[in-house]
Amino acid sequence: MISTSAPGRDTAGNLVVTIGAAPAASDAPGTAGTIIFASSGIYVCTAENTWSAYTPAVLWP
Repeated sequence: MISTSAPGRDTAGNLVVTIGAAPAASDAPGTAGTIIFASSGIYVCTAENTWSAYTPAVLWP
């Protein structure tokens, strides 16, 4: 079971997705569980300050 206080979830347990600016680098500040949809691709924070990018031009590990 996923706690409703988990990063990337609201108090009802719903997934929270942000539409906005992409992180500047794979080690940019971020909270695990955060997902950002940007014009350049989809970015997932997999651990504190650790981003994975899913874009046509960049694929960070």
